[in-house]
Amino acid sequence: GVASLYKGLNVGLLRAGVYGGLRIGMYAPLKNAIVDPNAQKTTVLQKLLAGGVSGVLAAGITSPLDLIK
Repeated sequence: GVASLYKGLNVGLLRAGVYGGLRIGMYAPLKNAIVDPNAQKTTVLQKLLAGGVSGVLAAGITSPLDLIK
């Protein structure tokens, strides 16, 4: 019935929340690790690298939650 459409919603929402939190939470530390402390400005490439790495790590950590559905 209609209730079965929402069967995996809890786990999906949990994964989305954890993924977003990890991705955003890891971005600044990774960016600070990549950027030279003496540099005055962060380049676009450094920001892309930090964002990409944080996204890949967050996806790798949270992907097993998709199997629970």
